[in-house]
Amino acid sequence: MIEKKHYKLYKSGKVWVAAAVTTVFMVEGFLLRPVTVRASDTSSNANSAISAGNTINPKNENTSSQFTGSTATTLKVNSIDKENIANNEAPSSAENTIQTAKKNVETSSDTSSTKTNADTKSEGDNGNGINKYNSKTDQTGQQKASKANTTLDNATTGNPKATLPSSDTSKSTNHAAPLNLINEKSNTSSSANVTVDKNNFSDYFEQNGSSKGGYSESTGIQNITTGSYQSGNIAFNGTIDVRNNFEINGAINLGETTSNMGWTGIADGIGFVFYQGERNQVGGYGGDLGIYGVTDAFGWKVDTWYNDSTHPGINTQILNGDYDDGFTNPYGAFITTDNKGYGTIDKSTAQEITKSIEDNQFHNIKFVYNAASKEFRIVLSTPNGDITFIKQFDFDESNPAYYFTIAASTGALPTQQAFRIDNMQYSPIQKANFNYIDDTTGKLLSSDSVTGNGGTKIDYSTSNKIAEYQSQGYTLISDAFTKGVNFDDDDTVDQTFDIHLAHSTTPVTPDDPQKPGQPIDPDNPDGPKWPNGTDKGSLTKTITRTINYLDKQTGKVVSKQITQPVTYNRTAIVDRVTGELLGYDTNADGKVDVSVTDAEKAWTTTNNTWAEATSPDLSAQGYGAASEAKVAGQTVNIDDKDSVVNVYYDHDTTPVTPDDPQKPGQPIDPDNPDGPK
Repeated sequence: MIEKKHYKLYKSGKVWVAAAVTTVFMVEGFLLRPVTVRASDTSSNANSAISAGNTINPKNENTSSQFTGSTATTLKVNSIDKENIANNEAPSSAENTIQTAKKNVETSSDTSSTKTNADTKSEGDNGNGINKYNSKTDQTGQQKASKANTTLDNATTGNPKATLPSSDTSKSTNHAAPLNLINEKSNTSSSANVTVDKNNFSDYFEQNGSSKGGYSESTGIQNITTGSYQSGNIAFNGTIDVRNNFEINGAINLGETTSNMGWTGIADGIGFVFYQGERNQVGGYGGDLGIYGVTDAFGWKVDTWYNDSTHPGINTQILNGDYDDGFTNPYGAFITTDNKGYGTIDKSTAQEITKSIEDNQFHNIKFVYNAASKEFRIVLSTPNGDITFIKQFDFDESNPAYYFTIAASTGALPTQQAFRIDNMQYSPIQKANFNYIDDTTGKLLSSDSVTGNGGTKIDYSTSNKIAEYQSQGYTLISDAFTKGVNFDDDDTVDQTFDIHLAHSTTPVTPDDPQKPGQPIDPDNPDGPKWPNGTDKGSLTKTITRTINYLDKQTGKVVSKQITQPVTYNRTAIVDRVTGELLGYDTNADGKVDVSVTDAEKAWTTTNNTWAEATSPDLSAQGYGAASEAKVAGQTVNIDDKDSVVNVYYDHDTTPVTPDDPQKPGQPIDPDNPDGPK
């Protein structure tokens, strides 16, 4: 609500007094109390006196009470210098008094459960097909406070018509009081705060799915769903440093009960999720509420549709997390997800929310994180009062960078769900990602990330991890990171450095064969093993022709045997990372020329011929001519078999007659005394 105040100067006897008639207003949870200075109050006491409602207290003491309508508070003002009045200037004493009031307006807050009956007129279309829930949405609390201060300043400088800004609080419930943690000192980071409001909202949030085109800068309202079977989210593209306090102020509209396709009700709700890992993750639709499916997430939801585990696929979807068993919708609760995105409802934080919140109106919501205590506090305003949800946020202190998404979806029921941004204050943090990429497979081997403030040195080295991969058989292709590089100042885009590696290979030759099943790296016995096909018998093949010279009668060898080997070889190429036989190298360049499937084509030889062989003359040994004077030459193929050729020699005969008898026991050939007798 907004306070409208008119200041006027009246003379009561010899005393000038300032008078103001006010209407109470609410600014982002601050209840600004009305101040009226009456001409009839002529006390010389310059301090404030209470006539009704609340005290404007110079000591800033909290004297707030339940507020139900317009009240008046009297300020007594000392006499004013006529010269100042003539110059349209407020007197110093009155200025001091009003400045005291101004301080209390800035610092006082309504800590009680205050309720207002807001006028709830329905707005028309904004021209873009987007329903304007509220065409006069309040500005952020900081902006309002600033405007309120300006108004009081105008009043003290003699502007009799100075007024506080008006605001239409139609379709909005304003209860949640600001906790003002954002300006508390952080323990570990000195990043400056960044403020996001309706004017720069589009610079920080990316619209996805049914939320596309649904933002109105004039109101700060983002429609997320507007019909049946829709799913949308708005992804914050900045990076939140959770070593510092942060705060989000806004409002949610959960829609109202509708009927469609035999169903009546409201569904499915709105989810808020904080997460790490890959930026712009998208959670599941429907009852997953955009939280389930996001990995290693911390979230909170307002759930308006009952998804029970006993009827999956009938009146409820199959969820990637806990069902709503034991809860009464609508309800709110914190949720965490594991590294696979499976969601777990923190039942200790779950609270039922009044059904009257499903009224197609905006209800204030405040997210406050206290870095010192690691406490996450959410305050949701409802027609029945504020509800506070609290949970410890135990983040990984070595990686304090978090992303943020707001999501909603619908089923058959055409529920209109929206979020209104008032302001968001956070400390940005820069993030540098290091991707180790396997160029051989195109896959990501691993990623590291470090965080820091903009302009500071990135404290990281790629050398150790590169050495680790090299020990696993990788070879470095390129490294985009140079030691000494600083973080940039853009937290909406992570700095990314790619380190490219490839599988190294090793040739296995017949001269240096390996034993399949043994470690490729003897220092890494659990690492890849030599594959089949790297033993000597798989890498070399000899095809031999053997020529034997034999006695035809006895089979006795009569001349030296001839062997003619033809040897084929091939070189295997083995992946040192996987231990896979990749293929064969045929030209000694260390690269695969022939695939494993064409292994028979990988054989090479320097000589593929069995040469022609002439049979020896054994007549001197008493043999006649050989059965084959020559053994013909032959081309040898890799699939040929070994060959044996036998060349036979018959005995040479000599007739013995009575006219030419011989002496038994004497050599037949006198020149060969050891020969046959």
